[in-house]
Amino acid sequence: MLKLTAAAAQEQFKWVKPVPQDPYTDIQISRFDRRKYTDDVHYNIVFVDSISLTRAVKFESDNTGKLETYTTNHGQLANVIETISGQKTILAYNVVWFVEATDGLYTTLSTPPNADPSNRGGYHLYLKKDGIVDAGTISTPKAFELGQNYPNPFNPTTTISYSLPKSTPVTLMVFDLLGSPVKSLVRETKEAGTYQVTWDATNDLGQQVPSGNYIIKIMAGDFTQTRKMTLLK
Repeated sequence: MLKLTAAAAQEQFKWVKPVPQDPYTDIQISRFDRRKYTDDVHYNIVFVDSISLTRAVKFESDNTGKLETYTTNHGQLANVIETISGQKTILAYNVVWFVEATDGLYTTLSTPPNADPSNRGGYHLYLKKDGIVDAGTISTPKAFELGQNYPNPFNPTTTISYSLPKSTPVTLMVFDLLGSPVKSLVRETKEAGTYQVTWDATNDLGQQVPSGNYIIKIMAGDFTQTRKMTLLK
């Protein structure tokens, strides 16, 4: 079990790089374009609902996917609960995490969960966030602020943080560069504090959006701020 406390508190997930990394290192096959495919391994960590195995979120490992570690914070892990459960009021949730390793051509999974209830595979983790909004562990922000999304550029998800010094109606939306609305992420009154929300590169219809630049805009009372995000696929 991992009890989530202060939003900024860090946690690190680690795994071991297989040796050899790529059994195809010394094989020359003419149809492979070496300008596109290399033996460099890229890692993603995946958190998935341990019951249905259908709802999941994915993040690059540290150093844009190059390291065998994933460093995150309790705020982002709390958002994993909300994203996978689909409910902001859920305080605890069982997830399974595993790692994808790919060289751009082949992908290997580290014991992913399967449909057999008696053998779900992966690494089980019970996330509990009942203390994450404790006033004793999180200070009240002094000003309104929209943070830069992380990672940026991103694929397929990115996390956006924002701070409120007082209770305020908040609208957080994604727009394309023409100013057309793409996704409504937040539209409610929030208490003072620092919040994080994940965008999975879908529009309000649940459809994947194309690669390119997008604008994230916050409107909180009289405060507005925008930042540019880049989606790469």
